[in-house]
Amino acid sequence: MAFGKPYSQVQRRLSAGYSIEQASDHSPINKRTAHNGVSITIADKRFESFRKAAQQYGIAENALKRRLELN
Repeated sequence: MAFGKPYSQVQRRLSAGYSIEQASDHSPINKRTAHNGVSITIADKRFESFRKAAQQYGIAENALKRRLELN
């Protein structure tokens, strides 16, 4: 145990670039949200991702991407 947490957890957090205070803090670390999402507009309707658009149209995400590449 290190700082009241499992040693491996503190070491992993330090290796990931956390400060000593963040690595030893007892509160959970906030997870980052993905910033690689692409918004898309189809027929004047905006979707926050290809997946949401594909779900709206009832087709697979890869099928939607292939169809858009053909146009």
